[in-house]
Amino acid sequence: MWYYWPSLYNKATPEFWKYIYCKYGTCYPESGTDYFKKAISMAKKVNELLKDVTDRGPGAFKQMNKALGVNVGYWCRNVRGGAQIIEQIGVCYDRDWNMMDCPHAKMCAITAEYTDYCSA
Repeated sequence: MWYYWPSLYNKATPEFWKYIYCKYGTCYPESGTDYFKKAISMAKKVNELLKDVTDRGPGAFKQMNKALGVNVGYWCRNVRGGAQIIEQIGVCYDRDWNMMDCPHAKMCAITAEYTDYCSA
């Protein structure tokens, strides 16, 4: 789970996964285990589609949207001095596991900082 559903905050505890399932997985007709297996399967597909995204700055969102054919969601957090950092990037799905535009993504200020934590 850590590999396909990483967390910047190290919150991946059993309580965290229970919260995720209760929030998103209860509409899935199978068990919680099957829900997470499906989520990992979808993450693998998304990773394959995004393998050619090379921009590590603000242009990455345009590249991701183009590669996936939908608008990804991204959420920001306000930090000291009124700056924003991108806290979460997500791909949204309908109940049939078709990718869709993320309807409730909080838009960030144009000056939000993008930090590539993975290549640091």
